[in-house]
Order: sequence, then structure tokens, then C-alpha cells
Amino acid sequence: MYRTTSVAHATSLILREFRLSQTAGLHMPRHSSLGSCGSPRRQACVRVCVEKYSGSVGGVSGSRQEVGRTGRCVVYDDYAHHPTEVRATLQAARQRFDAAAIWVAFQPHTVSRLEWFLEDFGTAFSGADKVIVTEVFKARSEKGIEGDSMTGETLSEAIMSPPALYIPSISDAAERLARDVKMELMMDDERQVVIIVMGAGDSNTLGPELLQKLE
Repeated sequence: MYRTTSVAHATSLILREFRLSQTAGLHMPRHSSLGSCGSPRRQACVRVCVEKYSGSVGGVSGSRQEVGRTGRCVVYDDYAHHPTEVRATLQAARQRFDAAAIWVAFQPHTVSRLEWFLEDFGTAFSGADKVIVTEVFKARSEKGIEGDSMTGETLSEAIMSPPALYIPSISDAAERLARDVKMELMMDDERQVVIIVMGAGDSNTLGPELLQKLE
């Protein structure tokens, strides 16, 4: 077994395997070059890079569920953590709630995924009216590593539309959303507010906390 010297080298090898397998009408073998990448973090970087270029998106599609509602505000929790999933979720929400205000609370999932998909995330939230980004939910191999250049704030600054607000703490994000919902409903006595909490880490605690603050 050989070992590659860089993420770029490993990625190029795996993508070559992917293209060859696609040409042959086969699935990429599970024993591909990923194991030659070295550290778990480097493997994670390569994996998300391959996802980007092969079109293979991990996670569960269409996993949105209603957390609860109070008055004209309804809160959903969604597993979306990939740009394609985020975009699809918002398109579906806009079709269903055409006249509603659609707000998103998004927890980025892993530093490596954010790094490789940052540009794609920049345009993924255009279907929302408001976006709040929390701090990144780190993979086990990423915890304890200081000086990461990719943070939730990095993503909030990269989102082109609508302007995104960075609030690191999930509890603080719930507090801010509760305050904004109350103000929105007070200003417009007919409009509905739909809040979609997205992420694959511990973001599912935000919805219940938000509803508790709204009661």
C-alpha cells in the first residue's frame, strides 16, 4: 500500500478511479485510494472534495420534519448540510410557503466540508429571506485543533444573498430568532414565518429551544 503526499494527489487518484468506473458503468470501489491519504482529517478533506466533483452527496435527502408551531410561526428541522441539499430544501419550502417569510438557522458540518464547499454555499441560501449561521460542528478528528481558518463566520461572510448573520452559540441563535419572530409578527399581522434549522450536528436542539422562547 502506497501513501500519497498531499490531499490534491489523493483526490486526483480517486477522481481518476471514479471517472474510469463511470466510463465502465461500475460503482467506484470501496477500497479506493482513500485509505492511502494518511490522517483522518486528510481523508475527510479528500472525501468531501470527491463528493463535490463526482456529484455523490452524503446524508439523507428530504429529511425535514416539523418541530412545532406557535401562532403564525412554524419551525422545521432539516438534515441538509451540503449546498445541493440546502438549495433543494429552500426551493421546496418556497413552493409550499410562497407568501411566508422563510428564515434559516444553519450549522456548518465539519471544517473540511466547509472548506471544500465554501464557494457553493455562497449561493445556496438565495431562497431564504434571513440566514443565521452558527459555529461549525467539528468532526472528532478536527476537535482540539487550533487556528482553523474555516469558521461559521467565514461562511456567513461568503453567503451572497441574503446577508447572513453569524451567531456562534445555538442558544444565542435561538434567542435572536425568537426576538426577530416576535417583531416580524407584530409588524405584519398576516404573514407567516417559517424557520428551517439545518445541520447534521447538534443543531436539532435549536428548534425546541426557540419554540420554548416563543411560548
